Amino acid sequence: MEPSINDLLQRSVTVRDAFSPAENTALRVGSLFVDIVLRLQASFSQIDALESAFENLEIPDIDWSDLCLKLDKSDFDELFEKVTVDGSDFIKAKLPFFSINDVAAFGPGADIPGGGGGLSEEALGAYLAREGYATQAWVREYVAANAAVPDLSAYLARTEAAALYQPKGSYAAAAHSHDAYISAIGTS
Repeated sequence: MEPSINDLLQRSVTVRDAFSPAENTALRVGSLFVDIVLRLQASFSQIDALESAFENLEIPDIDWSDLCLKLDKSDFDELFEKVTVDGSDFIKAKLPFFSINDVAAFGPGADIPGGGGGLSEEALGAYLAREGYATQAWVREYVAANAAVPDLSAYLARTEAAALYQPKGSYAAAAHSHDAYISAIGTS
């Protein structure tokens, strides 16, 4: 069995600490040196074998920048969960979702109406009506049916307002001059 690195280190310490004459014989020091060289040679052979194995290994090119943008499984599990509704699997966000830009989808799927992603206006309207949200059409219909039309007869007509609220007195003509005032100021 080949000696381990720790065995060789322990023997090296023993040789280093030996001070008595004839304690460090050529045989003792030489055998330690040979064992160290053989151990290094075996280690280098293992490294060469590993390098050769890696050179022959076909690893696809990986764009590491894309991998750095991915979520770890623990982060993903903290943010999303898989749910089954009426026999279909969905991904449910555990937190409110918003975007500072557009949110795109690859397509509506076979059972969701719409054209090219997301859902159609009809599907959205049906969802809002089913859930009891007020839609624009509902608000228009409600106001038309329930809003009282105000009686405007008590308000002033335009001509009456002009006569009552316009300032009284004379007005300056559209083309007039302040020259008389300016020269009077200059001479006083």
